[in-house]
Amino acid sequence: MKIAFITHYTELYGANRSLLGLIGGLKQYGVEAHVLVPKEGDITAELKKINIPYAVFSYESWMTEKKIFPGRLHYRLMQRYEIYKEAKARMKRNRSLLPQIIAQLNSWKIDLVYSNSSVISIGYLAAKQTNKKHVWHFREMGMLDYKLSPDVNPRTYRRITNTADAIIAVSRYLADTILMHVDPAKKHVIYNGIISKNGLEELSRMIPEPKKDNAFTFALLGVIQEGKGQDTAIRAMALVVQRHRNAQLLIAGNGKTEKLEALIDQLELSDHVHFIGYVENPYTLMNSSDVVLMCSKHEAMGRVTVEAMAAGKPVIGYNGGGTTELIAQEKNGLLYSGGEKELAESMVRLIENPLWARELGANGRQTVAEKFTVEAYAKNVYDVLQKVLGSRV
Repeated sequence: MKIAFITHYTELYGANRSLLGLIGGLKQYGVEAHVLVPKEGDITAELKKINIPYAVFSYESWMTEKKIFPGRLHYRLMQRYEIYKEAKARMKRNRSLLPQIIAQLNSWKIDLVYSNSSVISIGYLAAKQTNKKHVWHFREMGMLDYKLSPDVNPRTYRRITNTADAIIAVSRYLADTILMHVDPAKKHVIYNGIISKNGLEELSRMIPEPKKDNAFTFALLGVIQEGKGQDTAIRAMALVVQRHRNAQLLIAGNGKTEKLEALIDQLELSDHVHFIGYVENPYTLMNSSDVVLMCSKHEAMGRVTVEAMAAGKPVIGYNGGGTTELIAQEKNGLLYSGGEKELAESMVRLIENPLWARELGANGRQTVAEKFTVEAYAKNVYDVLQKVLGSRV
C-alpha cells in the first residue's frame, strides 16, 4: 500500500508529530509512505532521518483567518472584495501546481492520497485529477480554535469535504461539531497516538531534572495565540501567587508575545511567568514541571494533554472541546469551567496536595497505555485505509 501524505506546514507541532508517528506505526502493515510538503523545514529534516521520500510544492491553505471589517459600508465591501481576490489567487496558484504534483504522485505509483489537515484542499484536487481514493484527516476546529474560515462558500465547502472517501476526526467533539454535514458512513473518530509502547516505558524511567529551588512549576505548551488561552493562565497565576509565592508558569511555543508580556508587567508577574520559546522535545519541559495546563476552550483533541499524561504529569484542562474526552475529573487530571478564578482554584488544589497530583499523573500514564499508543492509532487508521481501498491493494 503506497500512500501520499500531504501536510500543511513544516514545524513539528501536533499535526506533524502525529503524522510522523502514524508513518512509523504503519510500517508494520507494509505501508509505504511518501510525503508532500509546502517547503523545507523541521519535518523534512525528520523525514530524511527516517528515509521517507518527500517532495516540495508551494501549495497554500484554502482557509484564512476571518477578519472583522471596520469602516463604512463602501470600505467594508472593498475589503471583502480584496479578501475574495486573494482567495481566488490562492486557488489559481494551487491549481497551477497540479500538473507537477500529479506527475510526482504517478512516479511514486501511489494508491491513495491522505490529507493530514482540514486547512488544505490540494489533496482533494490531486485525488480527483488522478482518480485516486482520498482520506481527509481533520485535526482542527477551524473557526473555533484558529478563527479560520474556508475560501469557498459554506455550500461548496460541504460538497468538497463530502467527496472524501473517508474522513478521520481526532475527537468525537470535532466529528459532532464541524463534520455534522458529512455522511456518517464516511466518518471515523480516531484519537492521535502519542507514543509507542516502548517509548512509554522509556519515558516512565526518566529521572526529573533536579530543581534549583522549591518552585512548583506549571507548564503551558502550544502555539501562542488567543485561542490557546495563555492570557487566562497568566491571570490565574496572579491569583495563585497571592497564596503560593513559589509558583511559576513556563509558557512554551512560537508566536507573538507582546500583549502577554504587557499583561505580565501589569500583574507584576515577571518573577513567576516565563516564555521559553519553541521546545523541540515537549517531554523535557514536562519532566521538569509539576503540572501541565490546557486552557484552549475549543481544542480539537489536545495532543499536549496526552503527552503530559504519558510523562506522568497531571493536566488541568478547560471543561470543553475534545479535552473532556481525555481527562476524567479527579482521576487522571482536573477540569475547570469558567475563567482564571476557577483555573487558579484547581492549580492551588494541586500545589497543596502534591501526593495526589502525582497519583493523578500516574493514572494519566495508564490512560495513555490503554488508549493513546502509536500502535493503536496506526491499527485504527490502517483499518480505514483497507476499508477505503478494498481489494485494490
